[in-house]
Amino acid sequence: MKKTRTSWIALIFYCAANVTVTALVFAIIVASGTMIYAVAPSSVAATSDETVPPQTYSGMITDAHCGAKHKLTDRSPAECTRICVTRGSDYILIDGDKVYGLQGDIVKLNRMAGERVTITGSLHGHTIDVASMSDGTS
Repeated sequence: MKKTRTSWIALIFYCAANVTVTALVFAIIVASGTMIYAVAPSSVAATSDETVPPQTYSGMITDAHCGAKHKLTDRSPAECTRICVTRGSDYILIDGDKVYGLQGDIVKLNRMAGERVTITGSLHGHTIDVASMSDGTS
């Protein structure tokens, strides 16, 4: 039986080749995962940012803290709503059992607080982006 000696240089090249191939495979896996992660949020955003046609909603403008029953009984519903909003509550529109958050011109919302209104706007989730607003008698 004859023993063959492999040189140290061949062993070093063999190990270096294995490390290089392993590093390349790992880099491809990480890059693929990063690309999938980077593309996924933009495709979700594209579906949620689609143009939603404006619709008309009717109801009472109040605040999320009090809702339909105002807690400041010595004040009018409009005053109670404005006070709660200045304390951090959000404007909402209540129509029977339906409740929508309101986003829009704060001056107009303040003016119409506590009143029945008709709102035209786009619904995103449970929030209406108010485009226009008129009192409920029109």
